[in-house]
Amino acid sequence: MEKILKFASSKELGYLTSDLGKVGTGLQTHLNINLPKLKYNHEQLGSIARKHQLYIQKYDGNNPDDDEFIVYNTLTLGKSEKQLV
Repeated sequence: MEKILKFASSKELGYLTSDLGKVGTGLQTHLNINLPKLKYNHEQLGSIARKHQLYIQKYDGNNPDDDEFIVYNTLTLGKSEKQLV
């Protein structure tokens, strides 16, 4: 696509957008995962998220007792697509 269209980019920042959360690769990965041992331990879940720069939220399904969470990366700046995946 870059051969046909011009995209705003910077060697230091990657692709530039009007959304600062998507500067860089703009790649955001999502993972649905069951975490039965961590669903009641919010402190440990938060610690894991901060350590790995992830956002973890409870999956909003039909059953409030489900152990399913959605995990995704919070950083797109300074990381390559390979590093994020």
